[in-house]
Amino acid sequence: MFCTNVDYDHRALVIDGKRKVLISGSIHYPRSTPQMWPELIQKSKDGGLDVIETYVFWNLHEPVKGQVHTFSSAFQHCIVAIIRACLEWLI
Repeated sequence: MFCTNVDYDHRALVIDGKRKVLISGSIHYPRSTPQMWPELIQKSKDGGLDVIETYVFWNLHEPVKGQVHTFSSAFQHCIVAIIRACLEWLI
């Protein structure tokens, strides 16, 4: 489901004219395997979540201060894969 109009007021987001408070939860992609993601996402949806949040573990990309490993292919693949899995949940 895609919306056409998103706004906000002092209490909540307004999506297509209806006030909506989004409930969010986190999935930390490095702490689970890609095989686990569909079930984690489904459980999140079944539990009433509207949004799944994740973040980049910067210490994986800069293990030594000043030596940045700009998104090695393995980590880049994981980020893209978790986003794809979440998109499938949306559709």
